[in-house]
Amino acid sequence: MAAVDAEAAALIGIIPWFNDSIEELEWRVLQQVRTIIEYDPVIYQTFRKRVWFDDGISAVEVERLGNLIKIIDPLGDGTGTGLSVASKIAQLVWFNSPTVWAYQNQLLSELAALLARDLPLGARVAAMPFMAESLESHDIGLFRTLNELRGEDLEALTSQVWFEDGIDDDEAIVATILPSQVVRSPENFRRLLNANFIEKGSTVLPLAGEVSFAIVRLSAIENEDVMPHLIAAAGKVEEFMGLPQPINEVIVLIGSPGGERELSGVNLGGTFIVVRPEDYECCVEEKTVFAHELVHFYPANRGRSTPTWFREGGADQVAFLVHLEMYNLVFSYTGDPCPAVSLQQLLDDEAAVVYLQHQSGPLFACNYVIGQTLLGAVADAMGAAAFKTAWRELQMAAAAGLGVTDPVIRDTFRRHTPSSKITLFDSAYAIWHKGEFN
Repeated sequence: MAAVDAEAAALIGIIPWFNDSIEELEWRVLQQVRTIIEYDPVIYQTFRKRVWFDDGISAVEVERLGNLIKIIDPLGDGTGTGLSVASKIAQLVWFNSPTVWAYQNQLLSELAALLARDLPLGARVAAMPFMAESLESHDIGLFRTLNELRGEDLEALTSQVWFEDGIDDDEAIVATILPSQVVRSPENFRRLLNANFIEKGSTVLPLAGEVSFAIVRLSAIENEDVMPHLIAAAGKVEEFMGLPQPINEVIVLIGSPGGERELSGVNLGGTFIVVRPEDYECCVEEKTVFAHELVHFYPANRGRSTPTWFREGGADQVAFLVHLEMYNLVFSYTGDPCPAVSLQQLLDDEAAVVYLQHQSGPLFACNYVIGQTLLGAVADAMGAAAFKTAWRELQMAAAAGLGVTDPVIRDTFRRHTPSSKITLFDSAYAIWHKGEFN
């Protein structure tokens, strides 16, 4: 390094972590700093006196500098075609701020990927005002959108006047939603490009801290009761789960949920929610869809780490409990939509035809109905406090990456059931599950 920049080498020589001993991460940083200096010593000067660089080197900081190098040289051919972009990024407040570390490397990585694919577009977006203002999850979502869209869909976005003028935070929120709608709901995609209305809110949840909310509408019809309901429901769901809400920005699109089945709402990839207009425009106290989809942000009710009946029936169960507490309303299913269907039948059907076919088949809706019915009966049998304790244990197990299988779910609830109520518990499981348990 001294051969490249003697002054920089001398300054690094007096940093405390350099004098203590050189660990692997620190050695990697020295190599990264040399690479950056070879391209432009001025970029190194923007962070060399920052606290994060002087106090000690972490894996996150090594990743940050690695991403900065990828932005400098996105093609990896030594030409440094992204040098001007990197110079601007290194001077932004959030680049050196410890309060947004969770997002820094995600955004830097997405920006580097965009520069490698379309340098003019990446440079153009990196220079937009929203980049300098703050760093939020929807900013990452915008870059992810630009990396995911292709052809005429990307052109449809980047040719919009509001995009060409420079995206603001509201428009970045809208852009975050776009890729999922290309196939799922082309109508939503087109309407999001041309007209939308955004309502914003925020709160401080006891466990997650500050959380922001954005409702994106495709029509001018506004229901002022929804935002307070959404925020209150998020608090109730977090309290029941016993875990911090996993995301700090909840985006809700009011539009067609799309897909093969008619749905009131859908949580797409644990990133944002779509709710049909009928459930937005009237009577939020009667619409459990918002609470249901909030539950899907949590580990045991997201993805496919747990049985479908637990993910969907459990989301209904928590949503019903939230509405009982918020509005003193008791919910149940109309009629008998799944007569003589057991959970074991649902598990067997999914195993036989794989998930996607099960999802489009006639039995899928019974995961909601029979799943919630079993969980409601179990809660009645074991008691509300014991049920919540068992539920939280399952959430924590899923968060830790442990297998939350059908037998594990049953064993966890049974283990927390008071001995005097075991007979009631076993009876509930026998009626609604009908599986064989050792």
